[in-house]
Amino acid sequence: MIFAGRLIKDKNVDVLIRAVNLVKEEIPHVKCFIIGDGPERAKLEKLTHNLGIDENIKFLGFLENHNDVISHMKASKVFVLPSTREGFGIAALEANACGLPVITIDHEKNASKDFIENGVNGFVCRLSEKEIAEKIFFSLENGSIMEKKCLENSMKYDWNRITDIVEVFYKGVKK
Repeated sequence: MIFAGRLIKDKNVDVLIRAVNLVKEEIPHVKCFIIGDGPERAKLEKLTHNLGIDENIKFLGFLENHNDVISHMKASKVFVLPSTREGFGIAALEANACGLPVITIDHEKNASKDFIENGVNGFVCRLSEKEIAEKIFFSLENGSIMEKKCLENSMKYDWNRITDIVEVFYKGVKK
């Protein structure tokens, strides 16, 4: 699995780490890549170490080359975004474009939940390590079934399509 984003409190990466610890009980060699940097990194690395899951979680830091981020997404099976404060959530949409189901949080300040349809292109759940772990298990087992819907969802947000819609809208506005 993979996470990409700034390592700040609102992203709740600590909950993801605890969820990985639960998943590890059933899948001992599970891997989670955490892409990004920020003020919470040392605390998150310490939590990972204290849980004894250093071999399961890899902190990759900030990746300057965006293609490297996409490569890691394409090598993953599920994208987890446990954020309670997210604007549009471009990383989640990019994950869908890579065919990955997205697990995100049902929170009023998390806009990325608005383009996730439960069980279709990902899951929207409570901020709970247990619930996130359950969705990770499901995604790892059924992600390939969801891949087509993930790709279809991402196409709704293609820049060319959005530009056409905006152009039609502005042409229709009367002064």
